[in-house]
Amino acid sequence: MFHAFLHGRHKKIFSASQSCKLFCILQNNPSVLSLTFSPTTSNRHSFTVSYLINKCGLSPESAFTASKFVKFETPDKPDSFVTVFKSHGFSEPQITSLIRKRPRVFLSDVNNTLLPKIEFFKSRGFSRRVLAKMLGNNPNILHSSSEKHIIPFFDCLGNLLKSDEAVIKAMTSFSRIMTYDLNKYMFPNIEILRNYGVPESNIVKVLHSKPRTFLRSPVVFKENVEKVKEMGLNPTKMTFAVAVLVLNFMSKSMWDRKFYAYKNCGWSEKEIVDAFRKYPTFITVSEERIMKIMDFLVKEMGLQSSLIAKWPRDSCDNTKLGKEDCSQGFVRSRVVVKRFG
Repeated sequence: MFHAFLHGRHKKIFSASQSCKLFCILQNNPSVLSLTFSPTTSNRHSFTVSYLINKCGLSPESAFTASKFVKFETPDKPDSFVTVFKSHGFSEPQITSLIRKRPRVFLSDVNNTLLPKIEFFKSRGFSRRVLAKMLGNNPNILHSSSEKHIIPFFDCLGNLLKSDEAVIKAMTSFSRIMTYDLNKYMFPNIEILRNYGVPESNIVKVLHSKPRTFLRSPVVFKENVEKVKEMGLNPTKMTFAVAVLVLNFMSKSMWDRKFYAYKNCGWSEKEIVDAFRKYPTFITVSEERIMKIMDFLVKEMGLQSSLIAKWPRDSCDNTKLGKEDCSQGFVRSRVVVKRFG
């Protein structure tokens, strides 16, 4: 029976390797098997699966999964979707990824739903390449209402960032931003920074570079702002906003691990806090990286740990310090020695 399905009237649909994979899938998924051989659904289901494999580039496994959500009887409608995506700069891998993540996109109306959304983004300055990348990363955007969500969201973020270019950068750096309620997360968190005296210009800089910073729970966000304030950072300085950004990307357990790693290298708690006040991002280096850099600077270069703590920016330098890169590391460390000297 399997042979008849795979090599009978549909023998041109699948390659030999694909047929083998389909055989395994059918064996391991009885529900799919019963659906496949149902007299009323077999043709439509087998056509959908073969289309997703041969036209959209999905694997047999992904095609079977996607076929639970969409069914085709003819190639007309899915062809129109693929044509639209290709004509707007989507590569074949991007189309494959989008359909695998969100097969229900085929249920949309091409002319009345899909195209107007794409045209809106293009009218606001999205290039074909950037738009394809954003929608490929987060195809759920295509299922948001243009009038109720996409356009109001874009306008709202534009009022904060002051330009469409800045909105495009924010949306492409974190495409899931459109799934958040700005009134619930971003606006309250911005207001918290304002209440602590953070200048509007510094808030906008963080919004430009890391909009995800403002998408934490306002309760947690305020706790992190208070921690930064307690460490003695000045809210009017950019380092304050950067420190808040860093804490909002770290869990307490992660902070504790990094803190312990520096203590294990000989830094006192005061030295770690002082270093954070000078250069907050030094704490984002992985524990393995911290140990590797400190081991090189202390053991290989003969520098004192307490001296390194005064220059935290150098303690999280990205120079490769493996044995094969020792000469490169030495060049960088000579600069460090000169500054310390």
